[in-house]
Order: sequence, then structure tokens, then C-alpha cells
Amino acid sequence: VPSRFVRAKGLSFLPPLGLGLLLGTILLYPQYLELTASPRMLGATLLAGLFWCLGQCAANIALAEISLAKGAALYNVNTLINLAAGLLLFGEAARPGSVVWIVSGGLLLFAGAVYVAWAQAAPSKERDLKKGVLWSLAAAFCWGVYFLPVLMAQKSDPQSSLTPLHQL
Repeated sequence: VPSRFVRAKGLSFLPPLGLGLLLGTILLYPQYLELTASPRMLGATLLAGLFWCLGQCAANIALAEISLAKGAALYNVNTLINLAAGLLLFGEAARPGSVVWIVSGGLLLFAGAVYVAWAQAAPSKERDLKKGVLWSLAAAFCWGVYFLPVLMAQKSDPQSSLTPLHQL
């Protein structure tokens, strides 16, 4: 989103993002050393980071094509992926009646995103609607699945002493 306000296009946000990640790596280096002791968790966190980064790239490319309002509504469809993962992979619904409410809320959210995506925007704010929608949905997918590798690794090793700070 910050690249939208400085008129940057495409992947021009990568150098500042890289500097931020380098700083974060330096500050969290002790946690990184502990994480390397668990190859499965290290691989899961690296894969999660890759998904997050790909989602960020896709969102920035989408914002070069469509307005921020449309892009944000569409890439927040990642909530549907989160709902599906919670229900299907992790059995997070307390009872069958909860599933109905969760699915209904997710569908309502999706309907709102579709409505916003097809709303008419100022011509100066959009270039290629189809391309922007596809990139936004790619971002939604990446951000919807980025946490799955870590959760699956935690599920396979519930005794792990690693905390979310280690996975950051």
C-alpha cells in the first residue's frame, strides 16, 4: 500500500522491503539460531515467508492496475481460505451449527468483495481491471495459505518449544 502513495509501480517496493527484512533478521538473530535446530519448522517458516512475500508482490502489482479500494476488497478474500482451512484442516468449528454461521459469514464477505470489484472507479485510478482482479486474487491466495506450513509443522510436532516470535 505505501507504494501506492509514492507512485511507485510494480516491484519497486522490493529494495525497502529487503532492508526491513534485513533489519528484522539482525534483531531476531537469536531466535533464528534456535529455529535452525528444528529443520522442519525452519523449512515451514521459510515457506510461509515465501507465500507472504509473493502475496505482497501480487498486491503491489494489482495496485498498479486497479484502485486501492478494489484491490483491498479482493485480496481480503484470503479470509475465505482461512475459513476453509480452519474448518476442513483443523476442525475449528465447535458444533455443526457453527459451520453454517461461519460459511454464511464467509460468503457474505465474498459477495461484498465481488460487488466492490465490479463497481465503477475513476478512469485515472484503473488501467486493466481483469489483470488487477487476477493479481489481487493471487495475493489473496498467497496470504490465505501463508500460515498453513507453520501450523502443519506445529501439528506434527506439538511438543516444540518454538514460539510465534521464532517464526517471525
